[in-house]
Amino acid sequence: MTEGIRNTPPLSSFSPRTDLADECLEITFRGKKPDLDGIISEDGKIDDIGFHILEITSDEGAIKLGKPKGKYVTLDIGSLPLFTRERLEKTADTCAGILTELLPKNAKSCLLACLGNRKITADSQGPLCAEHFIVSRHIKDSNPRLFSQLDLFETSCIVPNVLGSTGIEAAQIVKGTAECTMPSFVIAVDSLCARRTARVGTTIQMSNVGIAPGSGIGNHRAALNLDTVGVPVISIGIPTVVDAVTVGADILEECFAKAENDSIPQNLKGAVLKSVLEKSTYGYFVTPKNADAVSACAARLIAMTVNKALNPNLTYAEMEELKP
Repeated sequence: MTEGIRNTPPLSSFSPRTDLADECLEITFRGKKPDLDGIISEDGKIDDIGFHILEITSDEGAIKLGKPKGKYVTLDIGSLPLFTRERLEKTADTCAGILTELLPKNAKSCLLACLGNRKITADSQGPLCAEHFIVSRHIKDSNPRLFSQLDLFETSCIVPNVLGSTGIEAAQIVKGTAECTMPSFVIAVDSLCARRTARVGTTIQMSNVGIAPGSGIGNHRAALNLDTVGVPVISIGIPTVVDAVTVGADILEECFAKAENDSIPQNLKGAVLKSVLEKSTYGYFVTPKNADAVSACAARLIAMTVNKALNPNLTYAEMEELKP
């Protein structure tokens, strides 16, 4: 588990933008245990990787957290750019085991939807994944015998780009492709926005409720889910940005915490934060200086995770040979 992530209390008068369900839980309940029926929260650890499972089972819970009903799993994996090959494979094994639990049972085929904008480094995670995913639908169509010998899961892949480049919602493109290829389910990959800078490039989230591209940065696009696509949608992504306002809020909180005069009332601190942050209209989002390395490493880990979950009998060396 990444140091300091869980125990940092949220701001008392500010609702930061985040795609991470466990951060929504932290913000909503002020870091305390949820006291609402329909919200199940569990922490655990697999080897040295901490994880958090959040399951929303009621409409009341969904409204309270602002997240659709379903299961969200967040893993704190450590700084991706520092991974060795051995650690990368070990982490992919752990993530693949969790992802397998989210996939529909007895499914026979999958459409991989790589969301995002390749031209923007912090948003390139999805398109970069397309370079590493194993696709096999064409093999099944052209050479069924070879497909059977390779023992591959049937997969196809699409990179729908963004609305500003195509004039078409990514959800519409994915839906149209799904109607043509008829997959059992869709796995959608997208870059995420986090509340804490410590979670950029260190956290991976998987969910069985689909995804709303751009929601974390306030750029809401049509959602990809069972209702819009027609088949179950599994989402997976790693944070690459934080809202600049939340960075400022963190700095203010740290200044308050280190102030020599600790007699400042908590409600006054909250009032100061609120007055400053409500006036902020910059709309900037911050990404680390090594954003290219973060996105590239994130794409590789996600692709390895998905490839392993769908093709558990393949080694990582064999996966490399089967890449597009």
